[in-house]
Amino acid sequence: MDRSIAIRCGGLSRLGYGLGESAHSLLANSLFAFAMLFSTEALGLDPRLAAFALAASVLWEIVLDPWMGHLSDRTRSRFGRRHPWMLLGGILMAVAFHFFWSPPPVLLSRPRALFGYLVGMNLALRTGLIMFAIPYLALGFEGGADSEGRARLQAVRLIFNMAANLVGPALAWSLFFGDVLSGGGPASPGTSLPSAYARMGAVFAPAAFGLALVAIGMTRRAIEDSRSEAAAVPSIRRRLRDELSEAMCDVSARRVVAFIFPAHFGMVIVSSLQMYTYIHFMRFAPAAKSVVHGMTMVGMALGAMQAVRLARMWGKPRAVRFGTMLSLSSGAVLAALGLSGMVEGGGLVGAAGFAVLHAAYWLGSGIVLPTATSMMADAAEARRERAGLRREGIYSALFSMTQRTSMAGGLMASGLLLHALGFASGGVRSSAAPTLLFAAMCLAGPALQAAALRFSRIDGRPR
Repeated sequence: MDRSIAIRCGGLSRLGYGLGESAHSLLANSLFAFAMLFSTEALGLDPRLAAFALAASVLWEIVLDPWMGHLSDRTRSRFGRRHPWMLLGGILMAVAFHFFWSPPPVLLSRPRALFGYLVGMNLALRTGLIMFAIPYLALGFEGGADSEGRARLQAVRLIFNMAANLVGPALAWSLFFGDVLSGGGPASPGTSLPSAYARMGAVFAPAAFGLALVAIGMTRRAIEDSRSEAAAVPSIRRRLRDELSEAMCDVSARRVVAFIFPAHFGMVIVSSLQMYTYIHFMRFAPAAKSVVHGMTMVGMALGAMQAVRLARMWGKPRAVRFGTMLSLSSGAVLAALGLSGMVEGGGLVGAAGFAVLHAAYWLGSGIVLPTATSMMADAAEARRERAGLRREGIYSALFSMTQRTSMAGGLMASGLLLHALGFASGGVRSSAAPTLLFAAMCLAGPALQAAALRFSRIDGRPR
């Protein structure tokens, strides 16, 4: 790396960079945590239809990712390549997030129109998230002077992601989704009330925009005036195609993609099903949901804190392997205890056992994600050293595309699983459904992560 570039990037404020992730995480993870519940339990859509609506918008992100990476790399501005897009994306994602949770009342009795509204607002929200996230991720790829520095930045990013999750989606269970008593009968979960989601959107949208503005301001020292750089001659479509092909031909980048797709696919399934598990299998009270959900964020943050140290001690491939095995073993033990009846029903001992073991699953994932992300950043840096080309945007887009594709697949798989296990719009069809749901949550995700490690060659062993 050119020393002058390393020095400028080294001045990137880790706090400011982390706050950018908090802005993105607060909206993206709230959407991910509650959109399926909102669609099925509050609006009454079929789980398969809700999953399709969410997956379709994620597929739009996959189309947009490489274009955004390319445009970010090629932007000519006195404010640099990344920051103008981050500002525009921050505005759009906050506005769209607010309106996603507040469909016009006239649509509530018209399922097709409601479905169209959810898809349209989700597309707008996803566009804003990508406009912010891809330049932001590329900023982090540029911000480490060496392999360990890139790993540390990605660990910081995940820690701030989990911090936003802790004060956002986790706390939302208590702030917005408290159980509702009606007519002396049993309490109804707050997740069945559309107004609760609207309140969440009204609070989280401006909070995220404020965090984005602070992050943009605190990372301004990383701005490089790019107006003097020569523009490339080929058409944008050809340049994009060629750059994406070059990244895909990079063996190191390909191995990261081969691992992160199935591994993240499994994490998406766990994230989707755990929300239903809190309600239908563990039967947690709202405060318990906040604590248990918060523990998953704490576990993942602790994993991210250890990721750099483990990568330094063992190397990044072995650190990824250790995190994967930790997630797999935690899921297997939790499944065994749950299916034997030892943690079911939301009692204090059962809740504690569930919280600790489920947090251990996410602790392992917290080691895996930032380490794998920094490996993609390493591949981008190696490309720059070989060819002298700035391609952090396109490499970050490739990584993001992989995550988006796995997210779309994981969401679709979750919707199909919910339907197959006995969940339908308005309730649960089968008394066995909660137990089957619990088993799927514990085992499906870790098994996919283990399979990813086995076949991706990310551990460096010959196959």
